[in-house]
Amino acid sequence: MKTKYIYILLLSLLPCVTEAQELTVQSFSLSPSELISTADQRKDLNGTACALVKVQVVDDIVRAEGNVIGGIVNRGTEKWVYLTQGTKTFRIFPKNHLPLTISTGDFQIDELEGKRVYILRLTASGSSAEVVQQKPEIIQQQPEPEPVVQPEPAKPEVVQQQQEPEPAYQEYYTPEALATPVKPSYSAESPLHFYGGIGFNALSVMGPSLHLGLRYKSVALEGGFVYGLDKVKNVRFSIKSSSAVSEAYDYSCNRMWVRLGVNFDSGQFQISPQAGVAFNMISGKAAGGASNTTDYFKDSNPMSLFAALRLSYEVADHLRIHLTPQFDFTLGGDQVYEVIKQGDSKLKAWAEGFGVNVGIIYEF
Repeated sequence: MKTKYIYILLLSLLPCVTEAQELTVQSFSLSPSELISTADQRKDLNGTACALVKVQVVDDIVRAEGNVIGGIVNRGTEKWVYLTQGTKTFRIFPKNHLPLTISTGDFQIDELEGKRVYILRLTASGSSAEVVQQKPEIIQQQPEPEPVVQPEPAKPEVVQQQQEPEPAYQEYYTPEALATPVKPSYSAESPLHFYGGIGFNALSVMGPSLHLGLRYKSVALEGGFVYGLDKVKNVRFSIKSSSAVSEAYDYSCNRMWVRLGVNFDSGQFQISPQAGVAFNMISGKAAGGASNTTDYFKDSNPMSLFAALRLSYEVADHLRIHLTPQFDFTLGGDQVYEVIKQGDSKLKAWAEGFGVNVGIIYEF
């Protein structure tokens, strides 16, 4: 008789233990205040940015199925899963619980959007406390008459509990889920990128500009060139001991630069403080067919240090527009420049003072 009561007790506890191994969705929603930084972004094989689902659960996630890109990032009780844009259904495999299928439509989310962050909070549907609360009910059943002690009625209930995950598995393979292409996983994109840009320089050396650079994570190094269009004409020089003009020039200037910057990403908008050095190539041509008796002031190559702040905005994938104000000051040492800059304020502005560059940047 005692053996039968023990058997009934074990069978009654078995559904509770099975229930404790399941996870339920406490909440699944878009996090409107969070954006994925450039360093943490992943893109699919078409170059489209992925959505990030932050799974909050007190368990490990062995794997995820669906339109998953790359591996799962373990952040303690928060696991990061990257999914392609347009995903509507995906499946999670916890280490110590039964698999769980998530359909976005069940949570008023039409589909996952690229570059957006979603929070999925999971909790266990049962606990050891629930099992303890059921014990008094089972003990009260022990004095019942002999005919009630039958193990057979409990068996169908146990089988039904064990097969509960099966409908969720079938739901994952609905025609709608199969219609969404599943792309193979691959590792996160390389932190090293090359980029190039074209633009227009003003206020200092005015003219079209071209630059090339490389970026490692948030640090960027680039070199560029400005083809000067503006000219300063008929600048004349004479020797103090003679009243005759010894040199007269029409000046023009081109510029080369190298700069180093750091990118601070805030979604589509980016701020990049920069510093660098510029090599200014000032060249003179005899003014009005003048016959110069000397050529002391024909060429000057002053070097400038500058500080800049690049403000850029992403208008399409890999494509940005930018506005870059900067301030130049000469290093000194070029005596020719110290003389010729007194002839016209524009000559001085070519190597020192305020300037600005606008243009577009494309990242490969």
